[in-house]
Amino acid sequence: FPSHDSHTDGYMLYDATAASPVYLYLPGASGYLSHHSNAAERMRIDSSGNVGINETAPDYRLDVNGAIGFTPGSSVTPVDNGDVVFELTNNTTLTIKAKGSDGTVRSGTVTLA
Repeated sequence: FPSHDSHTDGYMLYDATAASPVYLYLPGASGYLSHHSNAAERMRIDSSGNVGINETAPDYRLDVNGAIGFTPGSSVTPVDNGDVVFELTNNTTLTIKAKGSDGTVRSGTVTLA
C-alpha cells in the first residue's frame, strides 16, 4: 500500500489516481481508524469506540464539530433508560422525549418561530 503525507505507522487504502484521494488510515499502535478526504481527516473512531466527525479527539460516543441535520422517521418513544428522542411534531413544534432512570418517559416541547 502506498503511503500518504506523514502516515507511516499503519495501513492506508486509497485511490492514488484520484485528484483528491479518499482513504482510510489504520495505524497499528495508535488504536484508531480515520477517514480522510481532500488531504484532511474527516472522521475518526478511537480505541474507546468514540466517533468524531470533523473532530480528531472525540470526547463522546458521537462528537460532531459543525452543524448537524437529521430527518426524523415516524413518531417513536424512548426504549431504554437514558434514551432521548427529538421529534418535529409539526412545522412549529419540536418535541423532546427522554426516558429517565426510573423508567418514566417525560417530554417537553419547544415552539419554533
